[in-house]
Amino acid sequence: MGVPDAKYLKAFGLLHGLDDAAYERLEQAAEVREFSIGEFIVREGDEPAELFFIIEGTVEVIVPRVGFVDLGAGNIFGEASLMEAGAFLPAGWRLKRRNASCVARTKVTAACIDVDRLAEIVKSHPAVQERLSKLAEARSRS
Repeated sequence: MGVPDAKYLKAFGLLHGLDDAAYERLEQAAEVREFSIGEFIVREGDEPAELFFIIEGTVEVIVPRVGFVDLGAGNIFGEASLMEAGAFLPAGWRLKRRNASCVARTKVTAACIDVDRLAEIVKSHPAVQERLSKLAEARSRS
């Protein structure tokens, strides 16, 4: 599978309503990667490096002392450790580490956006930051 186009990214509910320029920037920044069954995509305690958009497959998110949840196609993960008090922080300013491990429960295809590229996008498209902040806040309450 190639890089998802802007039309595909519009299928992610979190991104609904962004302007075309924001979709285009996200599309340009995305790298599609595949993960094998049982492969760790991120590990708790790792320095956050990417935001993930699940295109296909199931990812198990394991939060220590809390439990786990399965996420499927159309879900985004990796945002919590990229946000601090509702703001996206570039790599040099970020103190948080990954608060969960994420494992491919099936073969997973995901569009991944590097945090440095994401930092550039949120500077010019604040609506992207607003949506990621809302997602991180909602997940922290559940």
